[in-house]
Amino acid sequence: MARKILSSGQHSNALPHINLQRATLPWERLPGQADENKSWLALLLFRESDFANGEERPRVRTLTLRELLAMPAATARVPSLTPEPGQQESNEAVVIDVQRRLLEPLVPTLAELEFLAHAHVRKSTSGVPEGEAEATLISKRLPDPGGRNDMYLVSLEGRYRNEAFDFMARGRPSGFAS
Repeated sequence: MARKILSSGQHSNALPHINLQRATLPWERLPGQADENKSWLALLLFRESDFANGEERPRVRTLTLRELLAMPAATARVPSLTPEPGQQESNEAVVIDVQRRLLEPLVPTLAELEFLAHAHVRKSTSGVPEGEAEATLISKRLPDPGGRNDMYLVSLEGRYRNEAFDFMARGRPSGFAS
């Protein structure tokens, strides 16, 4: 599942990141099969220079869980889904269609995930805590200066096997959806 993050301005010298109000969110699910104390969320940054043409850009779609579960093998390249208690087949999810060759260099390794999320409490200049704890997710790459850059917050839940990202969602080569 994915969420596109919108922002405009000069960002080429700023590390792409997002702050989350719930400080524990990045660690509430698992990116692999065991608790590695690594985030199941990641920020993927696509640069304009990543694409030979506009047709290669990730395509954002909103689908119901029913549609995701029913996608045929020739169409769907999403991980196996099991609705959780309280979820309805009418619930919506945002997915991105990404070509695997574009996705492979962007997906963090399991080892990189350890460095791409942290929790913190803001402190005043005198060191007194201010507000609640929050989490920050960081992208593994900088944006292109002067070019278009698209960043997506994506779920990596259960996608790592044997220390590597599993591109074989539902037993087929894949990205997040295609």
